[in-house]
Amino acid sequence: MVLLETFGHLKKFLSPPKAVIDNIVHVMHYRWTTMLFMASCTLVSLSQFFGNPIQCITNDEVKPFTEKFINTYCWIQSTFSVKTAWNKTIGVDIPYPGIDKHLNDEQIVYHAYYQWVGIILFIQGVTFYLPHALWKQKESGRIAKLKLNLDKIFFNNENERREQLKSVAEYFLNHQNRFYFTDWPLNWFIVAEIGQFVNIIVQICLIDKFLGGYFHQYGPDIYRFITDYNNEHMNPMVRVFPRVTKCTFRMFGSSGTLERHDTMCILSINIVNEKIYVCLWFWLYLLAIITGLSLIYRLLILFNQNFRSKRIQKQINFDDSLPHYRIDFIIQHLTIDQWFTLNLLLKNIDPINGYELLLMMEKILKTSSNHHHHHMNGHDFHSKISQSSYDQMEMDSGNVDDEKMKIT
Repeated sequence: MVLLETFGHLKKFLSPPKAVIDNIVHVMHYRWTTMLFMASCTLVSLSQFFGNPIQCITNDEVKPFTEKFINTYCWIQSTFSVKTAWNKTIGVDIPYPGIDKHLNDEQIVYHAYYQWVGIILFIQGVTFYLPHALWKQKESGRIAKLKLNLDKIFFNNENERREQLKSVAEYFLNHQNRFYFTDWPLNWFIVAEIGQFVNIIVQICLIDKFLGGYFHQYGPDIYRFITDYNNEHMNPMVRVFPRVTKCTFRMFGSSGTLERHDTMCILSINIVNEKIYVCLWFWLYLLAIITGLSLIYRLLILFNQNFRSKRIQKQINFDDSLPHYRIDFIIQHLTIDQWFTLNLLLKNIDPINGYELLLMMEKILKTSSNHHHHHMNGHDFHSKISQSSYDQMEMDSGNVDDEKMKIT
């Protein structure tokens, strides 16, 4: 039952949403990156609990302790490498990278991270979902409710379709809804975007700290190693994720004297870890750049109406779509929060319905503007759209049909 419930939650996570309320950058964070971390966590956990993550060399000197006991002890106590052995010649000075005799503890570096890799990966996967969870909670399914059945091109009743378009147009242009638009959409969306950027920077820094300060240069070092045909560079994966390490085991000898035994351990789990963090390095840095560019684009959207108009025009990608100046006319009469909601809505409805929605909004705006031209300014215009404008729009519905015929 637990397994079925788990797959049920996974199916819900992977299933397409009822409405698109974000962009591709959001999806890269909360879906792709979260799945990458969770898959990595699963892979590490399977290797750790169903494989043999550590195997230490034992001999008669450590009897009566068994091999399993030594393996468990070294796994819990953590193994170590000798710093001075990283740059020595393998097969001449040292048997393996990081394996050498040492005189004091200042020459060694402990590797305790491998005990926590699975847990850390899981926690990081959750953090990449949190900004989206905040935005989803604030959006609360309003776009899904607003789109009605306009995501479908075919209606059983044409009058029903036109009534739905009319109700949506009224929703955007009625002054009573303006308090709602300043209440939730764009501000919370930007908070989520900033949260995503801050989170990925923090996660990169935490991974670097977790791996002893080697993560920042992990990708470039691997590239230099792969392209080094003279073998002048050491494999960075072996330094960060050593495959052979040392472990010190102390026990009482037959005479009652405390004896110290150094043993070598093979960390097969690091074969998995090194590949995981190579993928994470390239993905996280790429995602950080894309997220930063997305924030710059968001600033352009906020302060440049031309960008907002082009964005709306892109949503109705017909050859004979509304000219730029006609969309500008509509955008001029919308707050930026109203524009943002309209942009999200157009992502979720059929392009033909989106096209007609803009035509209807334009018709209402022009009719009301002509009717009230001598009686109110631009601010009062939004607060006094009368029912007569909608009646006029209904009388001119034949013109809207002509516009529709052009695109069909």
